[in-house]
Amino acid sequence: MSVSSYNSTNAIELAGVLTRLLGGALWCEAGRSSSESLLPWFSTLILPPRLQVTVLYDDLDPNAKIKNLPLELRVAEDENLDSAAIVSVNGTPIEPLAIVLTGSPGLGVHRGTVDFKKLSKTFVLGMNRFEVKADDDVTEVLLEIEF
Repeated sequence: MSVSSYNSTNAIELAGVLTRLLGGALWCEAGRSSSESLLPWFSTLILPPRLQVTVLYDDLDPNAKIKNLPLELRVAEDENLDSAAIVSVNGTPIEPLAIVLTGSPGLGVHRGTVDFKKLSKTFVLGMNRFEVKADDDVTEVLLEIEF
């Protein structure tokens, strides 16, 4: 089942298969089949985010001032990633800050950088988070660099 073809019927069918495989051991509410009781949280359980972004901390020099923040962006192997941008910092929308895509070491994996000075203008003391948007997908990233 591909992510694009996922619907509630698929979840019910898959939950039924899991129930049979586990010998009916899945909990269900009184009066409902285990497939129906699984449905509210099942899509979260089986569907990974379509966009995943990781800060590449190992690519940072701890002794140098950060100019560009290195990122790794992961999408489905059969999807292209033409552009991405940071659209909010700490829950506050910002003018989209483009992520410069620098390469693709594998299917669905892309490397990129973002101007750290521009990004950090809206940071606060302590931990910060930002949202990356690529096409219609948005994901939140926690930046583990304290100011």
